[in-house]
Amino acid sequence: MATTDTSLERPRTGSTPDTARQVTKPPRPFFLRSWSTLAVVLVLLGAHIYGWQKAQIQPELLVTKWPDMQRLFTQLLQPDVISQDQKQLAVSLPIVGVETAPSQLTEGLVESQLSPAIKRGGGQAQPSETTDNETFDVKLTTSTDKVAPGEKMTVTGTGFRPNSEGQVLWQSTGTNAFTQPLGGFKSDANGNFTVDVTVPSDADRVINSFGFPNTLAATQTWGFGNPYASDTLWLVLDKIVETIFLALMGTTFAIIVSIPISFLAARNLMPRTFLGNLSYTVARMILNILRSIEVLILAIIFAATVGLGPFAGVLALSVHSVASLGKLYSEAIESIDAGPIEAITATGANRLQVITYAVVPQFIPQFLSFTLYRWDINVRMSTIIGFVGGGGIGFILQQFINLGDYHKAATCIWAIAIVVIAMDWFSARLRARVI
Repeated sequence: MATTDTSLERPRTGSTPDTARQVTKPPRPFFLRSWSTLAVVLVLLGAHIYGWQKAQIQPELLVTKWPDMQRLFTQLLQPDVISQDQKQLAVSLPIVGVETAPSQLTEGLVESQLSPAIKRGGGQAQPSETTDNETFDVKLTTSTDKVAPGEKMTVTGTGFRPNSEGQVLWQSTGTNAFTQPLGGFKSDANGNFTVDVTVPSDADRVINSFGFPNTLAATQTWGFGNPYASDTLWLVLDKIVETIFLALMGTTFAIIVSIPISFLAARNLMPRTFLGNLSYTVARMILNILRSIEVLILAIIFAATVGLGPFAGVLALSVHSVASLGKLYSEAIESIDAGPIEAITATGANRLQVITYAVVPQFIPQFLSFTLYRWDINVRMSTIIGFVGGGGIGFILQQFINLGDYHKAATCIWAIAIVVIAMDWFSARLRARVI
C-alpha cells in the first residue's frame, strides 16, 4: 500500500521569505546622487535665471505685440511683385505737439476741408476733387488740436472712397522730420471712418523747438488699369543677380588663393624638415587668423577702404572664404590614402609629380563638394554683408526695412529664399553626377 510523504509541505498562504517581502526603493534623481552633480545643476539653474534677466526676456510681449507681429507677417506674405497705376486720395491737417496736453483740449474739434491729392501712374500728386468720374468731398476731423507724446486721439474722416482701406500718417517737422504710420482704417459704404490712434511716444517727433505744427494725414491708395511687373521686382531681380555673381567671384578668388595654402597646411605633404615645419605652421596660422575675423567686420573694413558697393563685398567674401576653404581642403588632403603617394614616390617622382598624380585625383571629389557648398554659403552671406555696404540685395533690403516698407522687403526675402533653394538643388545634382 502506497503512502504519501507529508514531510514536504507547501508553505502556508502569506508566509513568504524575507527577501521577497523587501520593497525595492526607486532610484534617486541623477542630480541627487552626488554633491558634485547637484552643484553643477544649481550653477546651470542660476546661470539660466541670470541669463533670463540679462537678456530681458519678456514672454508677455508676444501677446501684447501680437497684432503688430500679425500685421508684419501679413505684409511679408504679400511681396510687391505685380503693380498697377496708382491713384491716391490724401487729406491732412496741422497738429501742435505739447509736453502735456490739457484734458479740456480734447473737447475741441479740428476740421480739414483740403482737396484730395490724386496720383496717376506714379507721378506727382496734383490737387483735384475729381478723377476718372470719381468725385470726393473729403473732411478730416480730430478730437484735439494739441497732443502730447504717446497720447491717444480719435480721427474721423468723411467723403473718402467707400469700402476702401487707408492709413493715418504722422508727419513730424523740424530737425527730426519723419513720416510714421499710426494705424489703418477701412471706410464704410458712405466713405466714412473713425479710428483711434496713438501719437508717437518719441518727444522729438511731436515737439520741436521752433514751434512748427506737425501734420496728420489720412490717405487712400488704389490701383487702376492693367497690372504689370512692379519696379520693385525688376530692382530685386537685378540685385539678386548681382548677389549671385558677387558670391561667385568671391568664391573663385578664394579658390585661387586657398589651394596653394591648403597644400602647405597639409601635414602629410610637408617634409619633416625645418623649412617644411615652418611652412606648415605659417600656413595654419594664416588660416586661423583669417577665420577668426567675422565676414561682417571684413565687409566694413573693405567698404571703408574701397568704398560702398559689390567690390567691397567680393573682397570680404574672398578673404573669409580663403580661411574656410583652406582648412577644408587641407583636412581633405590629410585624409587621403597614403598608398598611392608612397608608390609614386618609390618610382623617383619629385614633390610636384607626387601631388599631381597621387594627391589631386583623390582630392578632386571633396574639392568640388566643398567648393559648391562654399558658394552656397557665400550667396547667403552676401545678403548680410549688403547691410554694411557690401552691395547685393542686402543693401536694398536694409533700406526697405528702415523705411518700414515690408511689402518690398518681402520681395527681397522671397527672392533670397528661391535662389538659395535653387542653389541647393543645383549643387546636389552636380555633386551626384561628378562625385
